[in-house]
Amino acid sequence: MSRLIAKFRVPLLAEIMRSRGLSITMACIAAAQLTASAFTSFGLPCPFHATTHLPCPGCGLTRSVLAIFRGEFGYAFSLHPFGYLLLTGLCMCLVSGVLPDKWRLPLIDLFEKAETRSGASMILLCVFMLLWAVRMTGVLPLAQV
Repeated sequence: MSRLIAKFRVPLLAEIMRSRGLSITMACIAAAQLTASAFTSFGLPCPFHATTHLPCPGCGLTRSVLAIFRGEFGYAFSLHPFGYLLLTGLCMCLVSGVLPDKWRLPLIDLFEKAETRSGASMILLCVFMLLWAVRMTGVLPLAQV
C-alpha cells in the first residue's frame, strides 16, 4: 500500500522547473497563447475540442488568466477555478528559468519536498479531472467554447 501512495507523490512542477529549457519554453508558449487570445480573436486551437467537439478539462483556462490580468477575479474563477494555479505555475516556470542556480536550485528543492510530502500534484490533477466531470454534467456552469 505504501508503494501505491508513493506513486501518487510525484513532484510534477519541480521536475518541469528543474529543466531550464522546458520552463522557459512553457512560459513562452503560454505568453504567446495569452497574447494571441488577448489581442486577436484567436489563440492556439484546442486539439481536444477540435477532435471530440466537447469542452476539454482546461476549457476556460486562457480566458480565466486573461480575466485575472484585467482584475476580474470573480469572473476569472467562474471561467475556470484553476486559472489562478495555472498562472502561479507558469510564473514559477518563468522564474526558475531565469534565476541563477544559486537561488533556482534551492527553490526547486523546496517545491520538490512540498510536492513529494503532500502529493499535491496528483491531488490537484484528480480535482482538475473531477471538476471537468462535474462541469460536463451541467451542475456547475461551463465556460463557453
